[in-house]
Amino acid sequence: MLIWINIIMDTLAALALATAPPLERVIYEPAITENVSILQPVVWRQIYGITVWNILVMSYVIFAGKSLFGLQY
Repeated sequence: MLIWINIIMDTLAALALATAPPLERVIYEPAITENVSILQPVVWRQIYGITVWNILVMSYVIFAGKSLFGLQY
């Protein structure tokens, strides 16, 4: 079921992007070279910060989940 939802959603999004006319300013911009970094240092800090946060939260849920949620087994 999930794959069908994914196929439908991706297809509609691809059609929406493919049928939109290109913007004039994008057409005349210079090409991006290999030296340009798409991810800036701020984005890398956010990625690392969210990764550390996810590891901490998931570790807490895994190791203290029984007492946290009141499970008996």
